[in-house]
Amino acid sequence: MKNIAITVLLLLLFQSCGKGGGVWRASMDFGDRALKEGRFVDAEKSYLVALDEAEQFGEDDDRLTETLMTLANFHRNRNKFPRSKPYFERALELRQKKLGMNDTLVIEDRNNLVELYYILGDTAKVESLGTIASDISKEVLGVDNLELARLYRIMAKTCHEEGRFHQADSLYRSALTILEKQHVDDQDDYIDILSEIAILYHESGQYAEADSLYCLSLDLHENLVGSGSPDLVSTLTNLANLKNETGDFVAAESLYTRALKNNSHRRSRSYFTKISLLHSLAKTCVAQGKYKKARRHYKKALEYIDGSTGMHPELIEILDSYSDLLLKLNKNTEAKDLKQRSLRLKEKLNK
Repeated sequence: MKNIAITVLLLLLFQSCGKGGGVWRASMDFGDRALKEGRFVDAEKSYLVALDEAEQFGEDDDRLTETLMTLANFHRNRNKFPRSKPYFERALELRQKKLGMNDTLVIEDRNNLVELYYILGDTAKVESLGTIASDISKEVLGVDNLELARLYRIMAKTCHEEGRFHQADSLYRSALTILEKQHVDDQDDYIDILSEIAILYHESGQYAEADSLYCLSLDLHENLVGSGSPDLVSTLTNLANLKNETGDFVAAESLYTRALKNNSHRRSRSYFTKISLLHSLAKTCVAQGKYKKARRHYKKALEYIDGSTGMHPELIEILDSYSDLLLKLNKNTEAKDLKQRSLRLKEKLNK
């Protein structure tokens, strides 16, 4: 009944607008209102009516590009990236045809499309369009423009994920150089890139370099951004993981503890993150022979798991590790109960 009422309302609204661009304008406005009110289905329907109307104006009419871009952003902002892609591609094609390859608006749209390809995991298109986009950005906006820095970072992430560490490092460094020259007030991107290079070095076994960059990122983050952000928790955790891998369990324990404390400061605390950190803390304590302390961490992790909905991805590993620890503490009955719980979960997952 609700959809019928909306359709009737749209028809009455369109009829009152007459011919020309009235139907297009009315449907765009109706879609915008529906979007603000959270009525996403109604918003999309209205935007699609606007698109049908805009198609009649011809490809040179700005209203067609505007409608396509509205639909592209509508889906993108709701994380419906595959649905956003065709609208984005066609809008860029039309705008590029009308304004030329070097128009600043076209450059921004093209860079946004590169980012969308990255989100969709389309490596080939990230590289092909990214190369074109970076060349044009350099030519039109100069070698130190922020759009170029954004492109370099996107392309660096793609190279990183494909294991091309040297190429990724070079692109990350180019992005950092631009940010340093531009003296950008918002340091979030700069700090994030430092962390991404640190992860790159970490994964490629360059532990000393990774350690140095993690520490620099932490210092900047705490001084400029403050505590409690997910990025800070992530960097603390990554550095703790590195310390664990290199056998510095004391430093790892301290860093995991800091990460846990910062995670609790977040407004929207991640219980999954908290459980993972408690698990890591417990393992670090076991490595140091601090069995009773490790037991407290495991116990708290299980309390969080049992008090939340959904299965934590580390639950089976936590149950097995905790069971092994309890055996070391001669808590055989508790250890047996946890091992049986783990076996039941494994059997359930293998069905």
